[in-house]
Amino acid sequence: WVLAAPLGVTTTPGNGFIELNWSEPGTNLCADAVIPQLPFNDIGSNVGMGDDWLVQGSQGADFAYMLILNSQTTLDVTVCSALTDYDPKLEIFTANAECIETTTGHYNDDNACEFSGLHSSLLGVQLVPGSYYIVVDGYGGQEGNYEINVTHSDFAQISSPPSIRENIRYET
Repeated sequence: WVLAAPLGVTTTPGNGFIELNWSEPGTNLCADAVIPQLPFNDIGSNVGMGDDWLVQGSQGADFAYMLILNSQTTLDVTVCSALTDYDPKLEIFTANAECIETTTGHYNDDNACEFSGLHSSLLGVQLVPGSYYIVVDGYGGQEGNYEINVTHSDFAQISSPPSIRENIRYET
């Protein structure tokens, strides 16, 4: 019998004490991997993965990371890396117990970076406490290798995410 590690570990300093919070381990049926803490870095691939998430614009193989947040958090999520070798897309979802997804509206297909104008980034994403799924997909069903970084952001999102209609218009 193996006990799984706690999820969503956070600490809060104050008054000479450090408060430690976490979510109990559980079965993760919706994601391919779990983000145990921030900052997070992973080298992955969507090659040969199933098309489990309805990422905006186009469908194809995807890889999902589960992230549990215990407090309101502003994140930067990026696949901007020399190790990313295709045109990826990023979208953040919530899901029910049956893994039926609902988009948070945080989606990006292209965000110019030092390695490519086709690598995706979500910067200054504000999320309330809850369970989230960060999905890496490929434009037009593309597959490949990527490096993902998920970190706390110093950037505060200025406006709400673009509408699904605007994202579809951009992709076409």
